Amino acid sequence: MSRTQELQAAFRRAAAAIDPATSPQTAPDPRLVRAWLTVQSVRTQPRWLAAAEQAGQDVASGRRAVPDADVAEWVLACCAGWVQRASGPFRAAADVLLPRLGDSVQAVPALLAWWRITGKRAPLERALG
Repeated sequence: MSRTQELQAAFRRAAAAIDPATSPQTAPDPRLVRAWLTVQSVRTQPRWLAAAEQAGQDVASGRRAVPDADVAEWVLACCAGWVQRASGPFRAAADVLLPRLGDSVQAVPALLAWWRITGKRAPLERALG
């Protein structure tokens, strides 16, 4: 088996392990949402994006509580989803969470992602600060 085939097989196994159709997650965390979005960009099957959007909708509506320690990861996941689909719940969830985003090193990737998408200067200034 070539290295490429090994990597393809590893990707297939990993995708199968997190497939929302066969192993649904009741409360996905932001890392799982980002993984779904990554698989979606390779496989382009709607279930991956639908699962990620549902998680974003749950955050935006308040059905999914987000602990303060996870806010930066959720904003980053929502920005990744927003890049893949400009419509939908990703921006709404990020809008809800952005005011809760603390000023910390962990917040920098989320602030920069938000800035790249919106062009708003305030997140960039916070990230640089």
